[in-house]
Amino acid sequence: MHEDPDAQRVFQSAADLFALLAVPLRLRIVSALCQGARAAGDLPAATGASDAELAPHLATLHAAGVVAPCDAGWRMRNERIANLCRTVCGQVALGLDEVGDGTCAVADRLMQPPPSDCA
Repeated sequence: MHEDPDAQRVFQSAADLFALLAVPLRLRIVSALCQGARAAGDLPAATGASDAELAPHLATLHAAGVVAPCDAGWRMRNERIANLCRTVCGQVALGLDEVGDGTCAVADRLMQPPPSDCA
């Protein structure tokens, strides 16, 4: 049986997105920017990475349309991707908490709705 071409396109796009986000630092960048736009100088403290480590990942996320530069520095450009990351990371944190390692607070923080400038 042949799969519907539209479904193939959806699955390929989803796989491409998951590949883009398969880097923990990129997820930390997205998480930080979902708390609101940030000055570039604030991202190292928010992500635990140096400017040199952040630069290529910001460039990749920008080229993919996930983040965008703004007057404040950087902001989320794609709210659907922000929601996806928030949901997946929150659910992973909840799953880790099932083994009793206290990650529930992390899940609560990760799954918070974005402020109005996270769009």
